[in-house]
Amino acid sequence: MELKAAALSYTGCIESEVLKVMRHMAKNIGHVNKNMTKFTTIKNKHASSKLLKISMIPQLNSRAIEEFASPLLGQS
Repeated sequence: MELKAAALSYTGCIESEVLKVMRHMAKNIGHVNKNMTKFTTIKNKHASSKLLKISMIPQLNSRAIEEFASPLLGQS
């Protein structure tokens, strides 16, 4: 995955910095999906039709999220 020069100039971030944040986000999503965190209430709130049920989309429970977070969880 490469950041384009334009994206780099807009964000001021390099790819390694973005990947680090994205891995932590994936780890947190995984914890919420397994009810291992206090943010389950927020997930339930965003499961309402008023908020378009965004927390219920299948992509948040995908294998890709687990694989992306695996380096932070000590898995290979």
